[in-house]
Amino acid sequence: MRTAPRDFFDLERLPPLSYHLVKVSRYARRLFRVDHLSFNSSRGCAYRCKFCWDPVMHRGRWRAMQPATLMGHLEQVVREYGVRGFLKLLVKAGEPQFRREL
Repeated sequence: MRTAPRDFFDLERLPPLSYHLVKVSRYARRLFRVDHLSFNSSRGCAYRCKFCWDPVMHRGRWRAMQPATLMGHLEQVVREYGVRGFLKLLVKAGEPQFRREL
């Protein structure tokens, strides 16, 4: 049984993650004397590797949070948990909107 394809969820509407529900220190990695957390700021992938499930799951699209939304999420984590680095943070840094914000 298959369901009809649905639109992707708008990343701009995602609420901040509920870090208060977990012990953040258990998930932080210490790299170069700085605490880092994984933060997925995008969904999908622009590549179509033959061995990967992602082109099927995300229909060959890569979607990312807008700079202001992303910065709001990151600033909250820095402010509330003292994290100073992020892993898996994928943005289109070459785009003018990201260069201005970052």
